Amino acid sequence: MIDKTQTVFPIVNPDGDYREGERGLNKREYFAIMALQGILAANEGTYYDSTIKECINYADALIEALNNG
Repeated sequence: MIDKTQTVFPIVNPDGDYREGERGLNKREYFAIMALQGILAANEGTYYDSTIKECINYADALIEALNNG
């Protein structure tokens, strides 16, 4: 199961603990960033508040789909 709060690319100390303040992006943030990147590329760099909300919805939908197999 994918938890949207799990980190992507965390920085870990040799003892296996996360470095203080450097847990990395969570999966929801990462997926939303990737969606925003695609939308901005297709729309020649313009975005609005609705676009950002749309990207978050895409991220949530992707996480849900991955969890449902």
